[in-house]
This record gives sequence, C-alpha cells and structure tokens, in this order.
Amino acid sequence: MSNCSLADMVSRMRVAAKARRKSVDVLTTKFLLNILDVLYKNGVIRGFSVINSGKTRVFLKYHQNKPVYFDMRLISKPGRKVS
Repeated sequence: MSNCSLADMVSRMRVAAKARRKSVDVLTTKFLLNILDVLYKNGVIRGFSVINSGKTRVFLKYHQNKPVYFDMRLISKPGRKVS
C-alpha cells in the first residue's frame, strides 16, 4: 500500500471541506475504506458509500458551519516528532 492514495484522500477531503462541499469522491481501496470507517465511528464524517468499483463518496460533516474535518495531515517521516 503506497501513501499516494491515502495522501490523495486526505488532500481531497481537506480541499472539499474548505470549499464547504457536502461530499467528495475518493478512490476505493480496502485500506481507505477501513480509514473511512474509523473516521465515521469517531464522528469526523457523516458517512460514506461505494458508488462503483473505483469510487467512494464521502459525506463531510459540519458543526456550526465549520467543517469537523479540517486539519488532518499525513506524516511520512518515521522520525518526525508529533506534539
């Protein structure tokens, strides 16, 4: 699993949230579906559905007109300190 599809999903969701879109389409992989399931269970997104074999629609969540999902970043260096 390369980080390319994960980085693409994170970037698409961040841009869509800034643009106040209701949903965004991302690639469908087993790994990304597991990530989306975790985001859904933690209340970060409203939900998601597989629309065809290659695409998944993610429904973004807003609270008081501000996106719940707004600042997720992918850290690609193992030694990078996260505080």
